[in-house]
Amino acid sequence: MDDNVVKFPGVEEIPESVFGHSIEVSDVLSGLQDREFDDVVILGTYNQKDNLYFASTSGDPAKILWDLERAKHVLMNLFMSTESPLDE
Repeated sequence: MDDNVVKFPGVEEIPESVFGHSIEVSDVLSGLQDREFDDVVILGTYNQKDNLYFASTSGDPAKILWDLERAKHVLMNLFMSTESPLDE
C-alpha cells in the first residue's frame, strides 16, 4: 500500500474518537429550526438502514449534486484531518 493512501472506513463502524458520537435524528432536526435555508437536501435511511429516503426543495439536479458533492468534500476533509488514521 502506498504511504499516501488512507483506508476509507466505508460502511464499517467508525470509532467515536474519529468523528464523535452519534446524534439522535430528533436532535438534528430540532437544530434546524432557527436557520433560514435557501434550499434543503434530506438524505436518510430507515427500517434498520434497508431503505433510502431522499428529498430536496430544489428542482435543479445540478444544484442538488453540487450541494451533495460539497458536503462529501467537507466529510472527506474531516476524515483526512484526523490525527490517527484508521489503517494503523
